Amino acid sequence: MIAFCQETVIMKAIKIVELKQRIARARSFERLAEIAVGHVIRDLGDKTHIVSGPISTGGVGSRTGNMARIKWTNDQLAQQFTIFDHSLFEDKIFALKKAWLLSGGRGYCWPILDTVYSRIFESGCIVELHLMPDWRSSTGSQWEKQTCQQLGIKVTDIPLSFYDKMPTLA
Repeated sequence: MIAFCQETVIMKAIKIVELKQRIARARSFERLAEIAVGHVIRDLGDKTHIVSGPISTGGVGSRTGNMARIKWTNDQLAQQFTIFDHSLFEDKIFALKKAWLLSGGRGYCWPILDTVYSRIFESGCIVELHLMPDWRSSTGSQWEKQTCQQLGIKVTDIPLSFYDKMPTLA
């Protein structure tokens, strides 16, 4: 049994390394969406949950701080659910956003939502969106809630008390 568990952990680690390599090679939001949807369908399955909270807008005021909060939330919920991990994709999304801005993009970078996240939600594998308490301060989280409601995906508010045990961010 221990050997099986170790093999499973090793296989998961190899899948994550391979996923990170595919993500690193993505040169467009469209390609990143294909990779993300493939990951959800092949690796996570049809009972996947996703956490929504501020990343680039709102929240604690920084991308790093917001991602730390999302990662902690993911880690806690992963004890009960299969969770789509934003952090695997965020560096590439940030790089593609910079390229989008340099090529003349203005305002909010809607391709992140309209191209990448819409396809993740439309995959049919996401069963629940978990909204962090400060989701209203995020343009993306507002869009995700509306999109999930339109697609019939369950939307749940995470209570503020959930964060009582969260370590203080440095």
